[in-house]
Amino acid sequence: MGYLKIHCHNCKGKFEIHREDIENKEKVRCPHCMALMNGKQWDKLVNAFFTIEEVNKGLRTCHTEHGEPLMQAEYKTHYVPQKRYCVDE
Repeated sequence: MGYLKIHCHNCKGKFEIHREDIENKEKVRCPHCMALMNGKQWDKLVNAFFTIEEVNKGLRTCHTEHGEPLMQAEYKTHYVPQKRYCVDE
């Protein structure tokens, strides 16, 4: 069972949002500084979360039903300061 770990760079706080909360939230606020996450980006994040959950469920099924090696996907990212971040155009 997965969860989202959110890093708020507004206040440097961190918080977790678990699956049952993900399914019921329309908006996300940092519990430390009350900064509001953009709704469109929240929707994309929820879709990505459930995609990874679905992939992991499929990997477990491949293992239990077909004897394939057990694997699990996990996504992690690292903060890159704006001045060091560049996007290919």
